[in-house]
Amino acid sequence: MADQVIQCPSACTVTVVHEVNVPILNLSIEEASALMTPITLVFCVAWGFRALLRFINSPDERSTDDS
Repeated sequence: MADQVIQCPSACTVTVVHEVNVPILNLSIEEASALMTPITLVFCVAWGFRALLRFINSPDERSTDDS
């Protein structure tokens, strides 16, 4: 970014404001809710699959033969 030189004919105050517009930070409550609902559902489904796989792959303690 090029430096900008501001010259004033008399004493002056220069205020430079840099604004960064990030659209995701400017969400309303309704827009944020609409965005977070599918993200939360995908997380819950993935967690459910992981729990199911851990249950399926866990050793079955009831099938051991210790007579």
